[in-house]
Amino acid sequence: MNGVSGVSSSTATISSASQKMGLGKNEFLKLLTKQLQNQNPLEPMDNAGFIAQLATFSQLEQLINMNESFSSFMNSSTKSSALFMLGKEVKGTTVDGTTVVAKAMAVEFKEGKTIVTLEGDIKVPFENILKVKEV
Repeated sequence: MNGVSGVSSSTATISSASQKMGLGKNEFLKLLTKQLQNQNPLEPMDNAGFIAQLATFSQLEQLINMNESFSSFMNSSTKSSALFMLGKEVKGTTVDGTTVVAKAMAVEFKEGKTIVTLEGDIKVPFENILKVKEV
């Protein structure tokens, strides 16, 4: 029983550490490998504890994949919304905080950011768009 309680507490510790420190799947695998290397050969980790840790790893990997998919979806949605603004009157604030209203002339996707260029070569970050209306 001593080995079982140690395994369940280490599983909880790893899960807790993953949540608090933002451990990725590589860090999780390193921790699991170290734990296996340093276990007492006379009291090895029981199967239930090992399976619980593998299940935790699987959940972590699925959450990472889901987050990547959601980020990709949001990026596509932002691009579509920005392209929809072309030729329309846009109200927004520039990086320096100036509120502007002008026709959207171009959309630029650069370094993960979406920038809408208005008449007069005024650049407005997508997240600073306040209103869009037909001309």
